[in-house]
Order: sequence, then structure tokens, then C-alpha cells
Amino acid sequence: MKDGGIISVKGERINKSDVMAALFTHFGAAVAGFIMCRAVFFGKYMPFGVAAAAGCPATYLPSIGIGVFIGYFFPVASISGFRYVAAALAVLAVRFMLSFSKKLDSNPPFCALISALSLIFTGAVVFTGVKADVLFLALEAVVCAAVSAVICRALPLISRLDKGLTNEELGGLLIVISVIISGLYGISLFGVTVSGILAVLLILSALRYGGALAGTVSAVSVALMFYFASRSVGVCFVYTVCALVSGLVISFGKYVELCAYFTCAVVFALMRGADATSAAFITETFIGCAVFALLPRNAGIYLGRVFTCFPQISVNNDLSRAAALRLSEASVGLKDVKETVEEVAARLEGINTPSFSSVLDAAEEEACGGCKMRINCWQVKKEGTLDAVFSLIKQIKKEGVATDKKLPDEFRSKCLRPERFCEVICKRYAAFSGTVAANGRIQQIRQAVGDQFSGISDMLRELAEEFSAGVRFDNNSALNCVTALKNIGIPVDECSAPVDKYGRMQVHLKLKKGTDAVLNKRDIMRVLSLSCERDFAPPVIKNTSGETFISISERAAFKVDIGVYQRSAQPGDMCGDAYSCFADGAGHFIMILSDGMGTGGRAAVDSAMSAGLMGRLIKSGFGFDCSLGILNSSMLFKSADESLSTMDIASIDLHTGSVELYKAGAAPTVVRRSGKTGKAVSTSMPIGILSEVSFDRAGVKLGEGDILVMMSDGATFDGIQWVRDEIGHYKSGTAQDLAERLTEYAARRRCDGHADDVTVMVAIIKKAY
Repeated sequence: MKDGGIISVKGERINKSDVMAALFTHFGAAVAGFIMCRAVFFGKYMPFGVAAAAGCPATYLPSIGIGVFIGYFFPVASISGFRYVAAALAVLAVRFMLSFSKKLDSNPPFCALISALSLIFTGAVVFTGVKADVLFLALEAVVCAAVSAVICRALPLISRLDKGLTNEELGGLLIVISVIISGLYGISLFGVTVSGILAVLLILSALRYGGALAGTVSAVSVALMFYFASRSVGVCFVYTVCALVSGLVISFGKYVELCAYFTCAVVFALMRGADATSAAFITETFIGCAVFALLPRNAGIYLGRVFTCFPQISVNNDLSRAAALRLSEASVGLKDVKETVEEVAARLEGINTPSFSSVLDAAEEEACGGCKMRINCWQVKKEGTLDAVFSLIKQIKKEGVATDKKLPDEFRSKCLRPERFCEVICKRYAAFSGTVAANGRIQQIRQAVGDQFSGISDMLRELAEEFSAGVRFDNNSALNCVTALKNIGIPVDECSAPVDKYGRMQVHLKLKKGTDAVLNKRDIMRVLSLSCERDFAPPVIKNTSGETFISISERAAFKVDIGVYQRSAQPGDMCGDAYSCFADGAGHFIMILSDGMGTGGRAAVDSAMSAGLMGRLIKSGFGFDCSLGILNSSMLFKSADESLSTMDIASIDLHTGSVELYKAGAAPTVVRRSGKTGKAVSTSMPIGILSEVSFDRAGVKLGEGDILVMMSDGATFDGIQWVRDEIGHYKSGTAQDLAERLTEYAARRRCDGHADDVTVMVAIIKKAY
């Protein structure tokens, strides 16, 4: 049964692409085994096929074994491969017999041991009695053991190349690649070998994407393998010198590195003599440099993932984990502080909370003490007395003061001290009311402080999650960025180049204090793009407390044409709506719209505070939910008067077109996607009302030409169907034109005689390039 690339076999579903990938991988393993058999050691030894069979992972053992046998049955000219066929058979037999023990089968010392013993035993059979042969046979066994151990460590790492390797792991992988390259040494045309071209390509790639250390390791391993293959010692030496010289200039860019390598190769090749060997070497170098220069951008990004060492972070990986753990502990600790404070407050509330009975007790003692009617009023006819008290309290709440004339006639005619009774009730109730109000205010303050603790806890939790997210840090690119900016007069104090799980790189820079450099966004974008070999978008430059920060991310697939238009409720008045829109430096475009309660200056203050604070928190890297909690507690604590506003946010992923909508009491958002319109509504409360607030969420994926419209509630007086009709029939023009058009239409449609502020934000998605 076949369905959309999925094969169903006895109830199991197998993806065809996975099957093809597995077949391709095993075919590549067989080819690698075949090539390694042809790598020659001192002209007559070929131990590397045996090393491949001994060190390869068990998964690829059959395919590599097939490649090794074919390679040894058709060996390099004048060298018999039957001895190595026997050695390879012995290795395979041992590995298959011990395949039940995965720990032993994948153990490098064990792989080295069986490869060395197989060569020693088969070498003893062909031993001719010459003492020199004993030395070479022993050396062959040692080299085979070392290479098999390296293969055992290096090949399993292929499955996690994109996560980065340690320096030791990368060195092992480079050695294995060098062995494979040396196996192609016999393929040549007019003295120009394929292995020489690939060696140059390997060294340049390792230098560019792995740094000077990786380039040096690759050059030394290539030179050593070529020396084993009986290539000129002088030529082998030139490989290492070229890598050393090029490593000194890699921060200046790819083409400077190429020029340095080729120039060094030409100079040293001619120094050893102008012969056919030097000419072939120069030709190989030229072809290798040309191929490297023509590598496509995607290939460069992949090589960067392969050669960039792990941990790829400006701090030690263990320190990163420790920091994440400490941040998590601090986050939990702050949550505990809030819960402890609330628990203690709840217990004290039962002890210190004022009771209305204190007002009644005071009235009985102070107003009726010594009165002969006390028992009659407070025990026999207590209900009538309470009615009198409540009538006074009702008058106090209404007029602020009470007199004995407001007492019920029946109570007043029998009470011997009506004036005193009224005076005590007014005094004691005022004290009671003040205490209740003070406790309420304390509760509000406690709630606000608790919310701040909770907000800080959420911030620390998000930071801990970011540390633990497995984000790679490309230190080589960061170093290149620092050097490149220094060359144009911009001194950098700190730099990091994180690469997210999608392979997108960002560069974050903190400039040295007191710098007076001119920060030209175009120049910064150009030099950083060249340094990292990625297409960056214009940078975001922020100045905070005298510090200058620069953030830049890869150029996205989309850009946003943004248009905003506002209309105040009354001409000349301040608009009670506030908005903000910006790129966050991480590949997202953020739109924020806040509508303050009412109109005029008071509403403008509330909305400006909401939009401004939310924008600052998001720019600082905090999440939307965490920022909402902090903003809500700030609005609650801002003043004694009621202060509230709506919050409407759209986060547009410029790489994929995905849009996340976050709404707290906001008006509906209208979207046109592929010619069809839709809406996202909010049922949550605005911020500044309740201590607990949350976003309503919605998501949509937009493409080129799609439209997003955010509005304040002044534009939705008679619904949003007219807005859907307008954008549904909108053909051409800018986002600003559409925003102005919708705003004016909304103002004209208002017919209830109560004007309101109107703000419309329009985003039209376009291709970036």
C-alpha cells in the first residue's frame, strides 16, 4: 500500500525518505571502506581497510565489510591484498562473535587490539626473515590499531555533527577524512591528483569554519598520510605551512584566507624547485581554492555546523548547566517567598482583621455604660438597637456624618443618651472603616509585591530554560565579528553568536563604554555578513544606561510593510491609545497596541505606560506571559485610582510567516490570508483590574500579500464585518494608506454621539528579497 510517500508493511509505516537515506548512508560506508583499502603505507602496506572493519559501528559493519573485501580483491598495483583479506575476515569474525556485547564491540581499545593482532598473525605467515620487515610489520600494526581506535570514536559522531564536536572528537574525524583522501592518491591526471585537491578543500574548510586549531589538525593529518603514501616530504611540509599562514588571517574573511593560502603554496612550492611536482601541487591548490570559493551558502552553513567545536558558548558547558540549575533554584525560591508571605498574611488576617463587633461593644460600654436601660436595649430589645446603629452607619456612608435625628423614632424616644450614642457610633465606625481601608491597601501592596516576586521568578525560569535549551554558540564567528568591527573603528567589549535549533544565527554585541564611533547600520550589516558568511538583516542598536548594544539576525524570508494611523476622540486632545512596533533582533517583528480606559490625557498615560513597558520587557528578551504579569502588577500599584488598559500583541516570525496573537481585553484582530478574511477575538480582562491576568492566544501562518489589522475598540463600534469587507477587497497600496482609510471610515461610522479614540495598525507581509 502506498500513500503520500509512506510504505505500509504488515501494519508498520515506513517513510520512504528514511529508507533512501539509510540506503545512501550504507552505500557511502561501503565506498569509504573500499577507498580506505587503497590508502598505502610506505609503498607496500595497506592496513587502513582492516582498521575500518575493526573500528566502524556495528550498524555499518556489513556495508563497510563489503567495501573492504572488494577493495582488497582489487588492490593497488603490485601489492597483494590476500593477506589483508584474511586479516579483515578475522576481524569481522571476532566482531560478529562478540556482537552480543555492545559495550565491548564499541570499545576503542578492543577495536585497536583485534586489528593489531589480525595484522600481526597474518604478517607472521608472510614473514621473509628480514629484520627490517619485523620493524615495518610492527609499525603497521601500531598504525592500524591507532586508526581503528580513532575510527571507533569518530564515526558514531556523524549522527550529531550539527550539535558540534569537542576538539578531540573533531580531530579524530579529520584524521579519518584524511585517511579516506589518501586512498584516492592513485587517481591523477598529468600528475594532478584528486586527493591533493580534496586535501586543500579540507584544510580551507577546517580553517574557515573550525578555526586555526581545526585547520592545523587537518593539515598535519593530511601531510602525514601523504608522507605514508610516499609523497615528497617538501610537499607535505608545505601543507602545514600554508595552514599556519592562513590561520593568521581567517578573521579578515574567506577571500583573504584563500589568497594567503594560495600565495603561500606557490611561494614554497617554487622554493623547493620549479619541476613537474611543484607544478602539479600548484595546480591542485588552485583547483581546491577555486572549488572552496564557489561553495554555495548552504554548504558553508553546514560546514560551519560540522567544524565548529562544542561547547559552542562563551562560557564552559558545565558552568552553563550550573547557571541554569542556580537560576531554576532561585526561581523556585522566589515562588516560595511569595507563597510563604501569603500564608503568613492569611494567618495574621484572622488575628488582626478588625471586627464590626468592636463598634457595637464600644457603643455599649462608652455610650450606655451606667445607663439603667442598658440591659433592655442590648439584650431584651437588641434588634431595635442594631437597627438604630445601622441607620446611623447608612447616613455616615451617604453624608459622611450622622446625627441623632436620624435614629428610628421608637429608639430615640426611649434612649436616655441619643446624642452620646450617635457620637460614639460615628467615632468608632470611622476608626473601623479606616482600619479596614488600611488593611485593604496593605493587601493590595502585598499582592503587588507578591506579583513582582512571581514576575521575577518567571524571568529567572525563562533564563534557565534558555540556558538549558541547547543553543549552540559559534565562538569562531563571534571572534571574526569582533575583529571585523575593530577594523572599521567599532570597539567591542562582549560578543556572542548563538545559533538556534533552526540553524539561524544571531550576533549580540556590547560596545566598549565611551566609544564615539559612528554606528552605520549598513556598514555593520555588511562586515558581519562577510565575517559569518550569512545574510544578515539590518542591526538593532539599543542604548541603555550609557551602554550600547547591537543585535543582528539572519535576513528573513519576509518583511513587513507597517502602517499606523490614530484619530483622537476630540480634535486637539491627546489620543488615549498607544502603540509600538519593532524588530526584536531574533527574527520577529512585534506589534503592540494598548487602549487606555476612557479618552484624553489619563487614558493616554495608562496606554503609553502599558505599551512602553511591554515593549521594553520584550526587547530585553523576556516572554510575553512573564512581561504581562509584571505590567499588570505595575498598573495595579501605579495609583490609588482605577487604572486599566488593554493589551494587543502580534508577533510575526519573519522567517516562516507564522503569527502569534496575544490579547488581554483587546478588540478583535482581522486577518486576510490567501484572499480570505478571518478574525481573532479576546474574552480575557484588561490589565490593571484583577491580580491574575492572562492572554488569549491565537496563531495563523501568513504569506506574501497577506494582511493583519489590529484596532482599538473605537474602530469596532458597529462590529468588524465592514473591516473584513474592506481588507477583503483591498487590491493595492501601502499599509499606511490602508490604515488611514480604515481609521477615517471608523470615525464616520460612529453615530451614537459618543466619540472615542481610534487607532488602526496594518501589517502587509511581503517577500524580503
